[in-house]
Amino acid sequence: MSGNNHEVSADYAHLFASSPSEDNKIDALVLAARFLEIINDAMEEKKMTRKSLAQAIGTSPSWITQLFRGDRMPNLEILSLMARALDITFEVRFSRNSHPLEHFESKSLVSTFRRLEEKKRKVGDTSKQVEV
Repeated sequence: MSGNNHEVSADYAHLFASSPSEDNKIDALVLAARFLEIINDAMEEKKMTRKSLAQAIGTSPSWITQLFRGDRMPNLEILSLMARALDITFEVRFSRNSHPLEHFESKSLVSTFRRLEEKKRKVGDTSKQVEV
């Protein structure tokens, strides 16, 4: 029966495989989530609501909700406006051979990304087993 599982896995692996374009989209979502995590932490520290943040940067509360829900991507101008409204600055640095999710504290904001990465890793492992 395990042979059949490998055959099924091989037949459907293409459904979970990702392209470089999809990988870039995931990386962009992770990067956006990292910035939004910092924004969210600063909002909690200052006891600022999403509605008051929206007012401070000149947008609607629903747009802010969509941003934090992941339906919209923040651009650099929006991130700058949010940082000014919260009186914070972003420190940008890079590291080599580091996975983007390693920098997150365990927060619910990234749980979806962790599941996506786990699925991606499992599919990669299955593909390797099938090729051998």
